[in-house]
Amino acid sequence: MKVEALQLSTLEVLERIRKNLCIISNIPLKIGETIISKVEFQNFLSNTINKKEKLLINRIVYTFARDIREFERIFNSTDKNKVKKFLLMIISKTCFLDEITLQVYLYFFWDELKWHGFYEEIKPDIKLFESLCLDKENSFCKEVSENITDTCDIVIFEEERQRVVLCEVKHGTIDDRAVAQIQRYYRKTKQFIELGVYSNSIINIKPILICNNIPLKRWLTFPTYFRELIDVFTYEVDMIENELKLINLKASIFKEHRKGLLSHINETVKYSK
Repeated sequence: MKVEALQLSTLEVLERIRKNLCIISNIPLKIGETIISKVEFQNFLSNTINKKEKLLINRIVYTFARDIREFERIFNSTDKNKVKKFLLMIISKTCFLDEITLQVYLYFFWDELKWHGFYEEIKPDIKLFESLCLDKENSFCKEVSENITDTCDIVIFEEERQRVVLCEVKHGTIDDRAVAQIQRYYRKTKQFIELGVYSNSIINIKPILICNNIPLKRWLTFPTYFRELIDVFTYEVDMIENELKLINLKASIFKEHRKGLLSHINETVKYSK
């Protein structure tokens, strides 16, 4: 079922956030409530599943996604902290999580992400979100969106590294479709770079997968060269520190792969005697 954004303008959403009103019902929020009221979302805040509440929460998130560039422009630090706490609360309750929630969080708070097991920090000069946040006056953004993103969740450009980062987000375990998607985005981006389509001297492409988990058998379906290129992260919410941690899975994947190879070698040696 397609989820629609709320019938509220950007400024109406902002007004409710700043006045501490529930975005859905417009009633005053109590101490400890953020964005939504417990009166309207009793099941969700008790961490139980309720389809009606989930739909309403997704509509709020889709509203942020719809006007994400505008919200990024007008939110002050207090506004952003409220939205951050709200999104983290959703992500922590995995039964309610849709990918769009993770995507919106990553776009808004990329600079605040806590990376673990990653050798370099990714510093965006330009961010694109699913082609929904185009800067209409920036021809480069428009060109990139039409030719590179191809619905890739988040695309980041780093001018200093002359690099484009392709970030695909999945809230569950990686499946064959996701494996094919990220490779397709990479090939398409590489093709346009090699054709010299862009004047920004992009010479490097970094694919990233953010997911709950990737089984070893799925990892091994990537070509060898692609396994060297890509980084795969799982995510953890720290509600005490109010942050999202991204943990690189590559080391644990390699360890599991080596363990499997050694086990296979040992079995082969045993039966050859």
